[in-house]
Order: sequence, then C-alpha cells, then structure tokens
Amino acid sequence: MNILKYFFLLTSFLSFSQVSIVNSENLKPIYFIEIYSESGNLIAVTNSKGKLSKKQINFLEQSKSDSLEIYHSDYKSKIIRKENLFLDGHTIELSPVNFENRLEEVLIKAEKKRFVKLKSYFRSIQFNDERVHYYMDGIVCTYVDTKNFKIKIDIISNRSLQNKKIKQIDEKGIIQSDFIIAGVPDFREFYNEDLLKKTYTFKALEDSTQIYLDEVAVGRVNDQLNKKGIELQLYNSSNPKVMRFLGTESVLENLSIISEYKPVELKKVNFGDIKNFKEIREYRIKQKKAKDYTNIRVINEIYFLSKEFTNDKKGKSNFYQFLDTSNYNETFWNQYKNSVPSLPKSVESFVSEQMIE
Repeated sequence: MNILKYFFLLTSFLSFSQVSIVNSENLKPIYFIEIYSESGNLIAVTNSKGKLSKKQINFLEQSKSDSLEIYHSDYKSKIIRKENLFLDGHTIELSPVNFENRLEEVLIKAEKKRFVKLKSYFRSIQFNDERVHYYMDGIVCTYVDTKNFKIKIDIISNRSLQNKKIKQIDEKGIIQSDFIIAGVPDFREFYNEDLLKKTYTFKALEDSTQIYLDEVAVGRVNDQLNKKGIELQLYNSSNPKVMRFLGTESVLENLSIISEYKPVELKKVNFGDIKNFKEIREYRIKQKKAKDYTNIRVINEIYFLSKEFTNDKKGKSNFYQFLDTSNYNETFWNQYKNSVPSLPKSVESFVSEQMIE
C-alpha cells in the first residue's frame, strides 16, 4: 500500500510539471497564476516560467480542498477539480477580461506645476500559513515631484480587516510580534521608463523583449491583451534573500512584479504612464526560539484612477503600512468594483463573512 502511495505521488509530481495554463485566445502561457482553496487559502503561485516549486506541489497534494480556484487578475478565474491539475498533458485555458475603462484619467494642464497627483485604489491581502490574516483596501493619493521623481503618499480612506482566529504563539506560549507587510506597495522604482532603466536592462530579442538585472534575466515585457507591461521575478526559492534582525530570521523566497503602462505609439520598449502595479511576496519567518517557520504570502496592488498637476503636496503615510483602524465615509470598494479586477471568489467570501474591522 505504501509503495502504491509513493508511486502515485511520484507520478503526480512528474505529470504536474507538464500542466500548462494558457490564454484561451492565443494559447500563450500565463505566468504568476494564483491557486486558491475553497476556503480562500492561497496555496500556490506559479513563477515567471509558469511553474510551481516542489514545496507548492506538496501543499497542493496535502490540501483537503476538492476544488481549486485558478486566478489571474487579467483573466476570468476558473474553478477546477484538484485532480485535474495532475492529469498528464492537461491544459487549462483562461479567458481574458477587458478592463480598458478601469483607469480613466482626469488631465489638467501642467503649467508651472511642481507635482503630479495620482489618485488610486489600493488593495492588500496577507496570508499566514496559507490563511487570510490581514486585508486592507483604500484610496491613496500619490505625489510625484516632476524634477527628481521623489514620491510621497497619503492614504485618505481605508478599510482594514483582520482574521482574529489566527494567533502567532511561540514555544513558551508568548505571543510573537507580528510580521506585517500588507499596505500600499512601493512602486517608485517602476513609475516610468527612466526610473526602470536606472536598474534594469532591456534587450529586444526576435520574438520578445527580456529584462535583465546585473546581466541575469529576471523577466520580460508583456504585450498581450493589447497592453504594455513588465513581469519580473526578482527572488525565488533557488535565489532567496535572507534577513536577520533582533532574533528574527526572514527568508524572502519570491518577489514577483507585474506592472502595466499606457502604451506609447510606435515604441516597442518604451512605456507611458503607469496604470497599475502588483507585487507578490513570499516569506518564511521564524523567531529565535520558535521551532517552525511561518509561511507568509502578501499580494499588494494599486490601480491608478486619475492624474492632475498641482503645487500642493502631502505625504504623511508610508508604504507597507497596515492601518489597524478603518477610516472611510463612503463604501469606496463598491464604487470601483466594476473598474478593477475582482478578488478571487473564495477570498471575497472569506473577507466578507469571516473577517472583522
């Protein structure tokens, strides 16, 4: 019986590497796919090659969910049976979703104005050991200095929710300090082409444009769905970033970036104004006396809604700042629900039914 079980797991692993998730219109591969359980747990995220790590495959095999939600913010999500992920040569097709009207701009003539003011909707979800722990969304104003591109942000309204059932306790029963990186993502390096090219090198190949960091390929220019954007994976399980501070070890095992821009006519690589920005972070966190690591995944998104030029600048908020208390007068999340990608269905249900402000 044990031999048969081992054989099943082995063949599942081998066949899973052949599963492809593709665009239903052109059958091109889709990268950075999020896979959720029926209860809203984030089980896995594919990498810049559309593949899962061995660790994520193990999570999938051990998941008690019979069904899984395959999610990407540019495509219509799909619910599938878990065993379908392990069918030899299986292909999963996702249909594109058109959000062309989600970033309407309000342009004001830029006569002698020092700052660009961007009004945006942001959304942030943190998962601790695959379970939703923190959720925050809101409206944030970004002020960009037109002379030096320095950026400040000001959160003007927010909705903050927590899953109070999750407690982080060390081996002696003392509550650990929380590791929270939910909040407005730091997109400053990706605001425009000039800032991008200070760090990254773009190389046009025969059928694509690749992006390099220190002569290492880290991503590509994405021009599918009549869009212009970039997709990067800066850290992975084979090349993690290990940080130690005050007895806590944190290992950044994945940092993926998806950024979309308004296309510039007749230019293959150059970008226009930023339209939206999304990052996926995966950490393993352990305090000095803890026996096991806590797995933390965070998805931070920001969608730019309007732009104007101004001489007034604010900026009292910080990137990656989770606000414990909600602050809003209007249900802004309903106002923009048809203009930005919806949450995964299972996550949306969990946030609305299980989390509290």
